[in-house]
Amino acid sequence: SVEIKSVLTYETQGKTISVPAGLQAQAYLEGFNLARAYVEVGRFTAQYKDASFTLRLRVEDFTRPLVHAALQLENVTSAVVAEWMDDVPEFTLPELSAVADARIDLKAQKADIQQLSLELPGLESQFAGEWDYARQQPNDFETSFTVDLADIAKLVPLWVEEYRLKGEMTGSASQKEGALTADVVLKNGAGRVPYTGEFTKVAASFHAQEKAGLTEGSASGSLSGRLNGDPFNGSLTLTQLPDEWKADVKLRAGRVALPPLAQTPPADETLFVADTKLPVAEKAAWPLPPVSVKADIVIDSLDAPYIYGTDLNFQANLTGVTPDLKTTHGELRLDMGSGEIKDLYRLTNANAVTKILFLSVNVVGKVFNTMNVFAVLD
Repeated sequence: SVEIKSVLTYETQGKTISVPAGLQAQAYLEGFNLARAYVEVGRFTAQYKDASFTLRLRVEDFTRPLVHAALQLENVTSAVVAEWMDDVPEFTLPELSAVADARIDLKAQKADIQQLSLELPGLESQFAGEWDYARQQPNDFETSFTVDLADIAKLVPLWVEEYRLKGEMTGSASQKEGALTADVVLKNGAGRVPYTGEFTKVAASFHAQEKAGLTEGSASGSLSGRLNGDPFNGSLTLTQLPDEWKADVKLRAGRVALPPLAQTPPADETLFVADTKLPVAEKAAWPLPPVSVKADIVIDSLDAPYIYGTDLNFQANLTGVTPDLKTTHGELRLDMGSGEIKDLYRLTNANAVTKILFLSVNVVGKVFNTMNVFAVLD
């Protein structure tokens, strides 16, 4: 057995950080019978300011090692971490604990993880399964988690005020003989999204399954709640084929009122460099197959930046959809009652969703401008 007390030093950015540490360990060789020998680290500790680190470890049977490890962190804050790295957002982690039990097959280069658990305020997770560390991937496994969004948000004070998260999220996933399944459920959700508003009474569910080889699968989800006090609900189904994805989206909403976007100050022209030519960055090819999209979106009333309208009904039947829309074909239909498009070109370029929603209107507008239609009509 051995007991050591020491001071670890670390130099970074011209500063020397000293961390008091202690180790208690013992080894039993059992006459060099490796199957019965074991090593135990009863306690390894390190402390810096108010933050502390504790590790306990036991390894038995060195022919097929059985490992038990327990880790605990306490009082880790951004003020402590800031001395080790730059640009750390403010956070407080009062406690984190992890426990692992595994049997390692050295010959097969696999680890049978009997238990791997993680706990911190607002999060509990578990994992069990087989890890092939030669190929760096799991074989069969099961995992689950529970998240309290309000407690998680408290770890980062900025999130509490900016996003006001609430709700309970649970999830699970498993893999058996290469086939994957996953489920996620959100209950009593709430939160604030900048320039969108307050979400309340949010409920959501998602289920996915994937065949071995990860080339075929399906997923479905549902979502409901209130946005700024008005109800909405929607659903999504996905089908994955080797050379195509199919998506079916449905959304129903009452009154949707979005706050104005943040005003962007004009750029300082003195910061621009004249006659500068930069090489065109090469865009990586889209790695996934194109998507066929069917959409059915009905909104009773929409009051948003660049547009106001009632009785919006959007229908889409598109194929070959990729982010750049270069291979996209199909039909779009947008019906709207009374209303006003305040800025068509900003609206269509706001994001990918509005680009698809108002693409046909934008094209017609450009044709009218090019042909000077309004001047001819006058």
